Amino acid sequence: MRFSPSFLLRLVAAVVSIATILPSRALSFQLRSGRQQQQRLFAPVSSALAVTSRQPTSADNKHRFASRSSAASTIIAATGATSRSISAATLKMTATAAASTCASAMASTNPLLQSWSSQPFNLPPFKSITPAHFRPAFEVAMSDHLADLQSIVDNTDEPTFDNVIAPYDRAGATLSKVSGVFGNLCSSANTDDLKEVQTEMTPILSQHRSACTFLPGLFDKIDAVYQSRNDSASGLNSEQIRLVERIHLDFERAGASFDETTQKEYADLKAKLASLTTQFQQN
Repeated sequence: MRFSPSFLLRLVAAVVSIATILPSRALSFQLRSGRQQQQRLFAPVSSALAVTSRQPTSADNKHRFASRSSAASTIIAATGATSRSISAATLKMTATAAASTCASAMASTNPLLQSWSSQPFNLPPFKSITPAHFRPAFEVAMSDHLADLQSIVDNTDEPTFDNVIAPYDRAGATLSKVSGVFGNLCSSANTDDLKEVQTEMTPILSQHRSACTFLPGLFDKIDAVYQSRNDSASGLNSEQIRLVERIHLDFERAGASFDETTQKEYADLKAKLASLTTQFQQN
């Protein structure tokens, strides 16, 4: 199949225009996998292609892009590639890079994600914060928190207080920062806009906490440190032992020992309870 230069120029323009909107959708895109990721990536491209490449011939009218997947294949063929080259790994790398770019841009404009060192007593810049800032700030903060915990799981060294408990205790600094401001404003200002954000974010934050508790491999490492906490070789003092015991108990009470099916059911119940509690408090 041959393509005219004018068609290829329109094709490139369409792809570039689509590329400009990918960063803003990166976080939701990253949550989809496999086939869903491919459909989300190519859907806007195929739509733009259908608009910019219309031909007046009856043949094209008869065979005009029967599906989104065929439109995607046409784009790849025109650039000399194959659909198989768009692997899951490539899609994941694209989503991760776009999410990183989006997060960096967001941090430069969202007062909740900026440094407060220039503020009096390092207090939050309340005058600059609006309810619209919280949802994107929470998304970045939750992503950073999970990344902190995943780095603990990925550490191949033998579990110790220094490479498990200490980094766990430090994890989620940005989430704590954003949550602190959010809770303060919900308890004091409590505007209708804040209530709307609170209603939306409460179950999401609950599910995030459950995801942290049930992160595969995390409780195993915490339990390993817990089991050896009183060994003389561990070298832990009384305060460190108490912290290990406290964290281990919190995980057990949060259902870390449940099987996978029960964990999901428990997480859904906690999210529902959190939503109902918020609804009750707002009335």
